[in-house]
Amino acid sequence: MLAVIAVLAGASFLGGGIALGGMMTGRVAAANDPGPSPEPSGEPTEREPSGDPVPTEEPAPTDEPTPEPTGEPTSATEDLISSEELIDELRRDFDIDARQDITDEVCDSGTEDGTSLFQCTSSMDTNLVRVAAFESAGIAMIAAMAMLENEDNTAADIQDACHFVLVWFDHNGLDQQERDDMAEAAREIAGCP
Repeated sequence: MLAVIAVLAGASFLGGGIALGGMMTGRVAAANDPGPSPEPSGEPTEREPSGDPVPTEEPAPTDEPTPEPTGEPTSATEDLISSEELIDELRRDFDIDARQDITDEVCDSGTEDGTSLFQCTSSMDTNLVRVAAFESAGIAMIAAMAMLENEDNTAADIQDACHFVLVWFDHNGLDQQERDDMAEAAREIAGCP
């Protein structure tokens, strides 16, 4: 019963943190928008030089072939591992004996229009840690910061590890060194630079 309550409370916390992070990013993007660019007045800004114009040289064609697109996607997103794969790897070194896929409850909670910059791609809850995967390391880092600054934060610790956010609650019973060790192991597994 307590585990169910913890899972539900944690899911609402992570979902709220993701929504808060989306709002913060929207505000930052709006603040950095330079606005519409000025329209040209139609007047030349430089005077035409007097005298004969100097002919421009055209680049000579090269014999090197132009690289053709290979058709293979070059997106790094396809190389990112899921929360389930990360948990499978972490189970080798940590006492993770229970896990539950909470992707549908946590990751599908975008904004009202169905879009969110912080919408996770997968999420798992375990007896030691909650893991949420995002599309990039940058999004995960901003989502973790937004969760830390959320007034409803009930987590003992929140850390980002590449494209993952790891959330620990007090009932998990891990001390700070154990949480740091798990976060470092997650960074190695995910291949952080």
